[in-house]
Amino acid sequence: MLKIYHNAGFFSCCTIRLEKILEYFNENKKLPEKVDSSAQFRDYKPLNNANDITHLFFSKEKEEDKGMDIKYETVVRTTDLNWEQQFSNFKLLNYEKLAPFTGKYFALSQNVMDIVEKMEKKYNFDYDNMCVIFHRGLSKCWETNLAPYDEYIRKAREIMDKEKNEKNKDMVIMLQSDETEFFDALKPAFSNAIILDEMCYMSKEHVKKSPNVEWTLHPDIRANQELHFLSIVKVMSKARTVITGSGNIAFWLCLMRGNADGVHQYLSPKEYIYDVKNDTYDPNKTDFWL
Repeated sequence: MLKIYHNAGFFSCCTIRLEKILEYFNENKKLPEKVDSSAQFRDYKPLNNANDITHLFFSKEKEEDKGMDIKYETVVRTTDLNWEQQFSNFKLLNYEKLAPFTGKYFALSQNVMDIVEKMEKKYNFDYDNMCVIFHRGLSKCWETNLAPYDEYIRKAREIMDKEKNEKNKDMVIMLQSDETEFFDALKPAFSNAIILDEMCYMSKEHVKKSPNVEWTLHPDIRANQELHFLSIVKVMSKARTVITGSGNIAFWLCLMRGNADGVHQYLSPKEYIYDVKNDTYDPNKTDFWL
């Protein structure tokens, strides 16, 4: 059995869960008989709940699939770059090698897919003509330099102009963030943008009190909110074009997508992360779009 103890934000838990499974697989040349995540996702459980709640978000293995295995042929890594996953170039992730693992351990639950279906009916998404602008703000600024709001506007207009010339059709913009100020800045630039009612966000001025939006909610309703946000990430992953910063959420958006085609990633590493020197920092770099 593989028991995982890392606990933090939801998508951080997912990233470390994947890494620990890969680590076990690479060391033992087989999959663990069981993955126990009962010590994870604690911030999304009712108080004093010690159960593994992974099944709320990701499908349990079907009985007929329990004997299925992933054969060891070579070491599997999320990326061949020596960079932290969430701050790597998402175009260079090992999607093909990762697919069996994400399919087995991170297939979205029926709870999530039902919410996705409801949102698709409610908003009538035109995925083939939709551009998502996603900004993970708030505490993420402690780990990486975030794109200025006007950079999102500039990049989106650049893409919209190109799409207009190629398809003679206006691209639909969807705005997604956990940061109130993001919407204040971008809504005037994209007045017809889709903004989901299911979102939860707050002002940057509250970040020191609560780094993540979910932590402002009562523990009894956090799991439900995270189900909705996981559904939103799935929706974002289906859009023709995604403009995003870097972090665990964007990392999983690309894993759900199965590639980074049409993804425009802003990656500007900080010189120090939590007072530790960052080897990926390049003082000579000026263009941060990948």
